[in-house]
This record gives sequence, structure tokens and C-alpha cells, in this order.
Amino acid sequence: MSLTPVEIRHITLPRRPLGYERRATDELLADVASSFEHVWRERADLRDELEELESELARQKELEQALRNTLLSAERMADDMRAQARREADVIVAEARSAARDIVSGAETERERIRTEIRRLQEVETGDGARVRVVAGEADGGRLVGPVEGLSVNPKFIDVTLPPGSSFREPVEPGHTAFAYVEHGELTFGPEKKRVTGPALVIFGDGGLIEVSAGTKGGSFLLAAARPLHEPIARYGPFVMNTRSEIEQTLRDLRSGRFIREEPRDE
Repeated sequence: MSLTPVEIRHITLPRRPLGYERRATDELLADVASSFEHVWRERADLRDELEELESELARQKELEQALRNTLLSAERMADDMRAQARREADVIVAEARSAARDIVSGAETERERIRTEIRRLQEVETGDGARVRVVAGEADGGRLVGPVEGLSVNPKFIDVTLPPGSSFREPVEPGHTAFAYVEHGELTFGPEKKRVTGPALVIFGDGGLIEVSAGTKGGSFLLAAARPLHEPIARYGPFVMNTRSEIEQTLRDLRSGRFIREEPRDE
């Protein structure tokens, strides 16, 4: 049987004249030994269980610390990412503002350029009563300059309106080809006073002075002059090229949708 400490304290052993009964004493000792053996086993089991619990507790603490470290790292990473995002956003905003300023500045510059060209294209009256718009080159002794510049053939392109009784005089450089397209009205050309009624095309000789005057109805014309290229010409409908093969290539490009290309530039 199992004995409790209280039971052990109140055990009464039978006595004989010469002392305790041996058999009862041995049985008591056996019960006490059995009880303590059971207690020691339970103690050992509890110690093992305690060690397991302490080990599990330590592992849980390690997991808790690892989780806390992970959360701290995640918070630091999130803070770093937010800071980096703010820095990148600031850079993007700064670049966007800079680009916007450049665009606005470029637009303002382009606006001023267009205004300048418009002013240069505004109709101006000469001393002889002609109203002219200079698109390219110069007119009226260099007083009027067109916005189109830098072309290798040094063109002169002038829109001229002649009220009744007015006249127009403009020199053309020697060696340049010149013509006038009379849009409407009745005008006289040259010292020989050749009368031309629009619409009509007047082709001039090599350079010299262009003289035009208006009759009672007035009129208008376009004066064009430039240095000739002296290149062969091939024509087909609205196309003008140097050779027939270029015309055929142009037609192929037109049919295949590759006709419009990068704008050519004069060197």
C-alpha cells in the first residue's frame, strides 16, 4: 500500500515483551520503501516534464524574440521604404516641375517666335503703295525680311497685293530663276508694260529688276525666285523628282504607306 506522511506519523507497531514484532516492522519498511520509490519516480517524471516545459518555454521565448525582431525589421524596412518612396516622389515631382518649367519656357519661346514670324508676315505697305508679305528672303531694299531662313538656294518668296494705281519693284540676284503667279486682277510687267490677267504665270529671265504695276482694277501675285539647282527633272502627276526611278519609288512608297518620312534638312 501507499503511505502518506500523516499515515507514517501515526503508525503503531505491535510490541512484544522483547520489542517490536519483526514481521510488522519489515512490512512497514517495505511499504515505506515502496511509497518513497513511487515518490522518487514521480519526482523524476516531474523533473523530466519540467525540463521539457522549460525547454518549450525557452523555445517559445526564442520564437517570441525572433518574431519581435522580425516585426522590428519589418517596421524599419517599411520606414525605409516609405522614406525612399518619399525621396523618389520628391525627385519625380522636382523633375516633373523642371520639365514643366522647360515646357512652359519652350512654349513661351515658341509663342514669341511665332509672334515674331506673324509680325514679319504681316502685310506692310511700301512707298509705291504695294502691300507685301515676305515669306522668305528680303524685300523693299532689305527693310522687310521673311521668317524662312537658312535655305541653301537663297529663296525669295513674296506675296504682293497691288491696289489700283500702285506699283512694285524688287531686284532678283543674277543667276536666279524667278517667276510670278498672278492670282487675280490685271497687272503689267516690265518696262515693256506687258499686260497679264490672272490667273496666269509669268516667267522672268536671269535675275534683274522685277517691275509690276496695277491698272484700275488692281491685282495680286506671288513672286518666287531662287538659285537654280541645275538638276534633271522627272514629272508624274503632282510628283517632281530627278529621275524616273525616283518617281517609281515614290509611287511605291505612297502605295505602301511609307511616303511620309522624316523632314529633310538643309545642310
